[in-house]
Amino acid sequence: MHASFAPSHDAFLALTPITPGYAVAPIRDGFNWDSCASLLPAGQWYLVVFRSTRREHADDLLLEMYDYGAYIEAQRRASGLLFYFRGMPNERRECLSFCIWESREEAARASRLALHRTATQVVGEMYESFALERYLLRRVAARNTLEFEAVTGPTR
Repeated sequence: MHASFAPSHDAFLALTPITPGYAVAPIRDGFNWDSCASLLPAGQWYLVVFRSTRREHADDLLLEMYDYGAYIEAQRRASGLLFYFRGMPNERRECLSFCIWESREEAARASRLALHRTATQVVGEMYESFALERYLLRRVAARNTLEFEAVTGPTR
């Protein structure tokens, strides 16, 4: 069961980091999820987290162009993108970005779009390391918090 688009979208817009170390903190600990949960209806969503360490020579402008292109394409050609947080690299070039989708299937469809695939082709060149984390987010009606359930396995 999915929550309706407008209330979820608006609630997720309230997400902000609560610690300067959010890029390396567990995703649950780095943001104001509980404040956001109080604005959400009961429901379930899909969270994809991208953690990375940029190479010293990484072209930040080029990365921003790939990232923005994939984001715009997802907004226009995919359905279900509720929120996107684009983090900024810290002094050690570590970065965390994430997106929240209405469902895992919608996130998987968006990952197959042309600009997203093009952006993934520069990962080896631009990053020393990277990792994807995937979670089901749930808000149970009786609780004012979000539950995080790690998801493993292929997304396609």
